[in-house]
Amino acid sequence: MTEIKYMRGNQAAAEAARLARIEFMGAYPIPPSAEIMESIRTFIEAGQLKAGFIEADGEKSAQIACFAAVSSGCRTFNATSSQGLLYMHEALPMISGSRMPMVMVVGNRSVFAPHGMLCDHTDSISQRDTGWIQLYCETVQELFDTIIQGYKIVENPTVKLPMMVCEDGYWLTHSLEGATIPTQEEIDSFLPRYEPRLEDHLEPGGFSVFTSFGIMENWFSEFKFQQCGGERNALKIIDEVDQEFGKHFGRRYGGLLDSYMLNDAEVIMIGMGSVISTVRYTVNVMRSAGRKVGMVKIRSFRPFPKEKLAAAIEDSKAKMVVVIEKTHLGALFDEVRSSLYDLDNRPNILGFGLGINGRDVMPYNIVDLFEQGFQNIGNPSLPKTSELYFIRKKELVE
Repeated sequence: MTEIKYMRGNQAAAEAARLARIEFMGAYPIPPSAEIMESIRTFIEAGQLKAGFIEADGEKSAQIACFAAVSSGCRTFNATSSQGLLYMHEALPMISGSRMPMVMVVGNRSVFAPHGMLCDHTDSISQRDTGWIQLYCETVQELFDTIIQGYKIVENPTVKLPMMVCEDGYWLTHSLEGATIPTQEEIDSFLPRYEPRLEDHLEPGGFSVFTSFGIMENWFSEFKFQQCGGERNALKIIDEVDQEFGKHFGRRYGGLLDSYMLNDAEVIMIGMGSVISTVRYTVNVMRSAGRKVGMVKIRSFRPFPKEKLAAAIEDSKAKMVVVIEKTHLGALFDEVRSSLYDLDNRPNILGFGLGINGRDVMPYNIVDLFEQGFQNIGNPSLPKTSELYFIRKKELVE
């Protein structure tokens, strides 16, 4: 029987992996995602999950173990954060380039230096070009559902790529929220057991053939061409799987992106992750006061939904777009700006990095950013890069 449980994000992630019937996890603990591997280990020891488990000597070794497992045809899972994700960097393009479908949860956390333990997206965004799909979650429920969807997406024979499912550190990893947890039978009806094709796993002629340097010099570009095709196909499959999930369970997340109150919006805010809940609340408050604002939640950062975003903004006829992101890198701002470049009636665009290393983002901050958007409609001299918000400029020494 379907249950509503109060769970931390990490608990929901582990429960989703169990119900997805993962067959292997390679792991090394790092906060704020360490609880996931602890829960998986507990499931195995209690007989609730039949899976292999290796606690490696570090994150890179853990990911190499996952590479071996998924290459042999196992439904494979991992979880990490921050420096751990950076440490396993070398293994990430190995898995994506070999077209191996696995899911890894990233409990987003700032990276050193300076030392920080709280949430921002710098860890996963820094790995955006390693060939992994990246989906960002707003709530604990969405996290659970996205992991289930994730295996359906990556195991599609037209995709065959790994995925990072990103949950904001502490805001989601350690926050209790109600989540509807389907039964094993309900999950199985949507996500059958993984039945890998032999030719895709260490078989000559398949995606992941390991061969000599001489041959790869001649065929490297063709391998990458196939990988890029998988990324393009994922744009379609992410939307299709989300729709199918909605038919099974009554919950949908927009696939690649979700829009809210765009019809007559003059200023639209674009972001991703848990901050979207604050933005949505603020949109409702400002709408009640007569301010024409709207919101777009980017769910898929890789592959980035350029065409779908451009169509949504063009249809809205908005005059200003405000991009917010939990990094100092301006990566989301650059993607949005690029996506809207060819629009005939391109809106002005402002970008802000905020909430870095867990700094609170309050509704009045979102109001302020919306108002900056209104004030700069038609301004021909806007910055061409993202700027950091919340900076104590008076206290800084140049």
